[in-house]
Amino acid sequence: MNSIQTFFIRVVNRIETEASSLQRYVFLFFAILVLRLTLEFFSNNRLFTLADVLHISLWFMCIVLAFLIQLHLFSGEDIRRVFKLVITCFSIALTAPLIDIFVARGMGVKMNYLALNSWREVAFSYFTIGGASLSRGATWGIRIEIVILVVASFNYVYTKTKRLARALLAAFSIYTVLFFSGALPFLLEIFVNALHLHYAVDDNSTTLALLTFNLGFILILCFCLFPKRVLHFCQLVEWWRLLAPLIIFCSGALLARQLYESNWQLNPSNLWHFPLLLLLGLGWCAYFYKVKARAIATPTAFQASYPVENAWLIWIVVCSLAISYRTFFVAILIWGLLFLNYEAPLRLYRFKFLNTCLNALALMAFALCGFVSFNAPLVGFPAPLLLNGLLLAVVCIGLIEYKPHALWIKGLLVLGLMLLLFVFSFLMRLNWVYQLGLLASTLPFATAYLFSICTKPRLYMLTLPMILFTFYCICIYF
Repeated sequence: MNSIQTFFIRVVNRIETEASSLQRYVFLFFAILVLRLTLEFFSNNRLFTLADVLHISLWFMCIVLAFLIQLHLFSGEDIRRVFKLVITCFSIALTAPLIDIFVARGMGVKMNYLALNSWREVAFSYFTIGGASLSRGATWGIRIEIVILVVASFNYVYTKTKRLARALLAAFSIYTVLFFSGALPFLLEIFVNALHLHYAVDDNSTTLALLTFNLGFILILCFCLFPKRVLHFCQLVEWWRLLAPLIIFCSGALLARQLYESNWQLNPSNLWHFPLLLLLGLGWCAYFYKVKARAIATPTAFQASYPVENAWLIWIVVCSLAISYRTFFVAILIWGLLFLNYEAPLRLYRFKFLNTCLNALALMAFALCGFVSFNAPLVGFPAPLLLNGLLLAVVCIGLIEYKPHALWIKGLLVLGLMLLLFVFSFLMRLNWVYQLGLLASTLPFATAYLFSICTKPRLYMLTLPMILFTFYCICIYF
């Protein structure tokens, strides 16, 4: 046993101290993943589609990220060393299809989610590592793979901490996550039934759930890898400014629900659009402050290059594509406006009028994004509302960007514009939805003045829970 333990420690240390960059390990993960998928398709004797490749890839990514984060938290080891170890040991996943091919003599076995119909079956499958069936769900190969991973995790945490209770807790937590990842459809079914929803014909709720979990795990991983940069970003962001695009986005969503109510019905698939929209908003926020920091030379800590320079652009593309192609189109429109304003070679932010116009266009693009995210056609957005909102946004942003000594005077000007707008819309006998959209296009700027008077910038952070709660209330309304 001592020789085995010595060999285990030597192998672990060699993997953890490998000099290759983390980017190379990301490529290693995808190389192993493609090989695993190939072996699994032969083992299952299965005709696969692109949707199968995407779904299984997201599942493995979710497992690896959850495994990585748990092993880091329980062992206390540096996240970069754990990252190298987990990605390298992902090659253990190749054993499951090979074992199944050997056991079944090439006849094919069905690797898929556990078929569970009650909590009693869940308990039985949990304590028997997959249940009674060995030909489908948790096959011989998968069970052996799980045992290897759990035992290795226990030994790793115990080697690092010398605490038996902590190692046992780590093994229990990792096995529990592995098991419930295999029971994901059962868990989602409980959630869907609790909300009294009905599946659509082209349901892809499981894939969207896996994507959402993956993006959440990536955020946690980023915090573990770059805690100082994340904290600096949180301090750099003026959270109260998010009220403007948030309210305008919600106004566009409300307008879509009013004009095209039959185009969108809540179901298990688009239920995951709400967290994806939040993650999309985070991507926009991070990308905006990244390019703005580079353009106007804010502290260099935030300008440091990332392993993937355009990571947040990839984030925006993934989140928006997962929602709909219309959302993707408008998301790229917003990116294009930000690129023209702050990125080389044009950097139009240097010209105040153009900077104001592009910022106003970006705000109205958020209204379009909220509109199309609820399956309304892009050209169905009322043109008068769009033009009036754009004009008012230009005026209000111009007043805010202009820097007089008395802030309260600007606040009164904005409130006067809001009142004028309300009277105008009333006299024109516009629908109340139009009035709401026009009013909401100026309300955020008045709110901005109230916060700008505050002499303690850290109080801006208190607005973040309010923003999230507002978005949550909108989601509940729909």
